[in-house]
Amino acid sequence: MPERIERGYMSSRSQTDKKRRVQIDFTERALRELDELAARLGSRSRADAIRNAIAALKWIYRKKVEEGLDVVAIGKDDRVFEPEFGFLPESRGIRPASHPSTEKEAA
Repeated sequence: MPERIERGYMSSRSQTDKKRRVQIDFTERALRELDELAARLGSRSRADAIRNAIAALKWIYRKKVEEGLDVVAIGKDDRVFEPEFGFLPESRGIRPASHPSTEKEAA
């Protein structure tokens, strides 16, 4: 059975995680696309849609880059579609970076 991305990226957060505010600049078109996607997904906010997009991208990265698997979509008629992920390091001939350290830097 295929692995599924769990709905609700937020559910894995610890209660002690602090929220941080970030500013992201979008074109009008990109913002409209984000709002439309958030509405179709039933997201409570733009931030929820972005968090879920990050969760999906992490899953794609792990499967395609770290595990070397193909990520495909299979249609109802069993046709296989392989999306192009030109933004992934392996797609550009770049070795993936190691995971950033989780240790806190000394002040």
